[in-house]
Amino acid sequence: MGFNATMESIHRWAWWFAVLTPLVGGIGILLTGTVVDNWYLWAVKHHVAPSYPYVFGTPLPDPATSGFIPPAPPVMTGVKP
Repeated sequence: MGFNATMESIHRWAWWFAVLTPLVGGIGILLTGTVVDNWYLWAVKHHVAPSYPYVFGTPLPDPATSGFIPPAPPVMTGVKP
């Protein structure tokens, strides 16, 4: 805000921040899973994020697009929650 910040300017900035943050966050939440499945791949496609080089010569499959199902967590018997 600079050295000429006043109480009014700080509160105006904070008010707009408080209004726009949930609004933009809500838009992002609505887009996730409906329009954009993987934000990293979307960013690489639109030249926003770099694509990482293949370190070991072969590309690793993306878990979000390969149908990978992670194993179930272990079940602990005899332990009360």
